[in-house]
Amino acid sequence: MKKQALLVLAFALALPAFAKHRAVTPGDGSRCVFLNAPLAETVTSVFTTDDRYVYFAEDFGSLYRVPKNGGEVEEIADLSDWLVLSMTVDGTHIYIGAIPPTFDDPLPAGAILKIQKPDVIIGALPRPKSDVEVIASDVIAPFSIATDGTYVYWVSVGTISIDNQTIEPDGKIEGVRNDGVGRVTLASNLSAPIELLLDGDDIWFSESGDATGNPAQGLRRVAKAGGPVVHVTDAISAGPIDDAGDSIVTLGATDSGAGLFRIAKADGAITPLVLDDAIEGGPRVEDGTVYFIRSGVDSEDASIMRVPLAGGTPQLIRTSSIGSDLFEVDACALYISEETFLSKVPR
Repeated sequence: MKKQALLVLAFALALPAFAKHRAVTPGDGSRCVFLNAPLAETVTSVFTTDDRYVYFAEDFGSLYRVPKNGGEVEEIADLSDWLVLSMTVDGTHIYIGAIPPTFDDPLPAGAILKIQKPDVIIGALPRPKSDVEVIASDVIAPFSIATDGTYVYWVSVGTISIDNQTIEPDGKIEGVRNDGVGRVTLASNLSAPIELLLDGDDIWFSESGDATGNPAQGLRRVAKAGGPVVHVTDAISAGPIDDAGDSIVTLGATDSGAGLFRIAKADGAITPLVLDDAIEGGPRVEDGTVYFIRSGVDSEDASIMRVPLAGGTPQLIRTSSIGSDLFEVDACALYISEETFLSKVPR
């Protein structure tokens, strides 16, 4: 079994640490304030940002937000009935991919949740908790989610058996209007797709090839309106991805080895950025720089790194006790989960 599949299964055992994505809104550089304290004391593996706040879900708890420049932590909604796997935001709502908080085998089907941002609620303070609305049910392992403000799209990795250490080749790319109407399947029978991102009228997604009996792997593209799935390249076992303008950056593996790669959108040409099988988090792309996490001997010396998108020597930003392989970046800072803290650090 390839490294990416082992990662999926390992993270499934420690849910929700394999949580992804994002729709990160760029931060305002004029607000780059750094405190000598964490943003929040919390155990979280799933969070996202908009221009003002970091939104995070405590493991087996509630949904919260905290201002990017520090301040009061505000509880938004009770999520004790759900195990959060992924999160994204638009101007008015938070969207979450989640499963029931059980450890049945295979992992139970979950749902896509919609929660109103507190700013939309007018009236008495403190604000009441937002309702949790299910806009799509019977969703398998929604580890990646994104929205364009009208539709919500997600990756169903596939049916995961912890006992058998297998992923079934029933992965999907699906979408639904943000009011829960018009659910569509845009790609099916996929081999452990990992992450998606939105780019105009298209959805880009990675396929790892790690499902049982289906070695299909690579970077794919499909129109939001539906149609054939374009195999941009089949020459990489692709994992997490991020948009880099005319290319996609992925954490994956080719015949050259494992690490970070840049894939041209136009023709699928693959360029290695960093060949290192110790990379376990990222990529995140901002201002021509790729950010990633490299594991150490143990979590105490995991390293947050960066490398130019054009290639070059990786540089160390911070060595830390990382609580998750998830982090976010904007024009101002990095936002990271450090075991019992949510922190904001210079990038």
